[in-house]
Amino acid sequence: MFAAQGMLSSSLGGGSRVFNISPSHSGQSTWDLDVDGSLELDTFGTWIIKPTGNFSASLKLWGGGGGGGENSSKFGGGGGFSGGMLIFLNTREYVLVVGRGGRYNVSGALAPGGGGGAASSGSGGGGYSGIFQTLEIQANAKILAGGGGGAGAGTTGASLGGAGGGTSGADASGGSPIAGGGSQVVGGQAGGNSGGVEGSALQGGYSGQRGGGGGGGFFGGGANRSGAGSSARGGGGGGSGYLSADISGGSTTAGSGAVPANSEDSDRSGAGDGNADGIEGNPGKLRLS
Repeated sequence: MFAAQGMLSSSLGGGSRVFNISPSHSGQSTWDLDVDGSLELDTFGTWIIKPTGNFSASLKLWGGGGGGGENSSKFGGGGGFSGGMLIFLNTREYVLVVGRGGRYNVSGALAPGGGGGAASSGSGGGGYSGIFQTLEIQANAKILAGGGGGAGAGTTGASLGGAGGGTSGADASGGSPIAGGGSQVVGGQAGGNSGGVEGSALQGGYSGQRGGGGGGGFFGGGANRSGAGSSARGGGGGGSGYLSADISGGSTTAGSGAVPANSEDSDRSGAGDGNADGIEGNPGKLRLS
């Protein structure tokens, strides 16, 4: 589905699939997909590319995984997957984003790519990975893979983060009420008795004390805080994926639990895993070929 770029590129003018990239990648500020090979971005961050001519490329993206709570059994949600074909235009710049994995016990902080932060022993949600035209704003999104929600903390009960991706990210599994996954229409609802924040455009919600933050996405997942004392605080919801009308032959799918979507793909290389025991979730990945 995603491997026909060679036949398409010649019909777009000259067959050149070259672009400038900033910051540089592997020491190169200019990249040729047909000479240098696929562009694989697997550390969190943001890059700007400017094509030297129109070309078509195959895309694979995984969102960042949610971070783990303070207990070893409390996993963050896995990142979502989105893929397809996109025609890049030489009259435009494109913003390429790889989401950070959710971080443990970082209050009010964001994972690059839109994951929500968490306070006091909870974990933040993973950030989305995506491609935007010109500016990193929702209206300019071409394709997004949602991030997984962060796990909550506590000594009893389930507090797992919801997986990201698909038309709606997964709800968290713990908390009362349960933090919801973000959709392509609205952010995920907040969970818990206080301190949780609902998701919003691109952004996963911030959590309250010991809750899990929401994953980033087209709309981010809701964050959670539930219980009191040593009881469980719920995980955050996953963020949704997104495909614009410019993506051909595309799909966007959600992960399952801590496992990212399209997890068996040999190009994934560990991207988007949700983790446990206070470990930061794995960053996402973006691949052009």
